[in-house]
Amino acid sequence: MTAAPMPIKQTYLTPTRLEHCMGKRSGVDYRTASLGGAQREDPIDKRQIWVQTVRWIARVWSAATVVLLLAFILGEGFHPSGPKDLLGAPFFPVGISVGMMLVWRKENLGGSMTAGTLLTFSVVRRAMAGTYPKGWAWLAFAAPGFLFLLSSQLSRRSRMRAA
Repeated sequence: MTAAPMPIKQTYLTPTRLEHCMGKRSGVDYRTASLGGAQREDPIDKRQIWVQTVRWIARVWSAATVVLLLAFILGEGFHPSGPKDLLGAPFFPVGISVGMMLVWRKENLGGSMTAGTLLTFSVVRRAMAGTYPKGWAWLAFAAPGFLFLLSSQLSRRSRMRAA
């Protein structure tokens, strides 16, 4: 007399909290993803998590940058000391701020605009004053634009890889 086989305990995979929050649709049917009682892990797309992390760091940083620049302009006012300040103003702070606001809709375009206005501001400053802008603050104000460009390139590569 043979013993009846032991029933296999069915375990079902559920999406992780991070996947749920990110709205990840991996194509895995979590109700049928177990095989013979052994759980099979859903491969986490680490590149997508990295892209989202970089994107949200850039978003928070860009919002802080725009608020800080507006506080400077509204609090102190704009009092140009000469033509070099008048020629540089369309690029910094105006161009940087517009690029930071545009980047929320069009990552690549806004990031390119931010980086381009910083470069143009540096060239204009060099031509007018004979020196490049000093200090790290100029790059700190424009850094979210570079992060958005990185995020855009990483997401483009992951879309190309998936296709």
